[in-house]
Amino acid sequence: MDSQPLPTELVVPHGDTTLVCRLPTLDDITAVVEACQDPDIPRWTTVPSPYGTEQGRGFVEWSLGNWGNRRGFELLITPGDGHPLAELPILGACGGRFDWAGEQASVGYWIHADARRQGVARSALGGLCRWLLDLGFKRIEADVLVGNTGSCRTLESVGFRLEGTRRSLAAGRCGVGADRIDQHTFGLLPGEFVDPAKG
Repeated sequence: MDSQPLPTELVVPHGDTTLVCRLPTLDDITAVVEACQDPDIPRWTTVPSPYGTEQGRGFVEWSLGNWGNRRGFELLITPGDGHPLAELPILGACGGRFDWAGEQASVGYWIHADARRQGVARSALGGLCRWLLDLGFKRIEADVLVGNTGSCRTLESVGFRLEGTRRSLAAGRCGVGADRIDQHTFGLLPGEFVDPAKG
């Protein structure tokens, strides 16, 4: 696969404006911590709870480390120039893990409570998947906790297909308040991608 350096940002079309998905910096810690006080983020993702400055710093350092060793990265989703949500410093986060030898990647995302139901997740996910497919990945997958219907719809809107449900997994770092969880697995192949930037 292509050995080009990973980008530090992706500019993604979003309606009449853009989203900028970029690597986090230490200056973003306060905004990340504030966003992650929303209980729905740790409920449906692996974001820890409680979430404070230590966790925010860990997120930034972990993201930069993974980007440096090409294992993956986490990007903050921020509003582009003239975006109607420009008052928010961040709109969420998206990222992926890479299996370069197997030409496979996994993706995930979370969205700020005040930026939901406005197409932010779909646009950011679409931009991330477009970049991964252009790079040469042959399969992209995503895991979603059963009950997170909004995330399921977002994945399906860009072409992901539900491939199965893994039952009674150890909850691990997911903040669902349960010892065991059921989890959907979605997969996307290159010919199935529906690019949000094209309609």
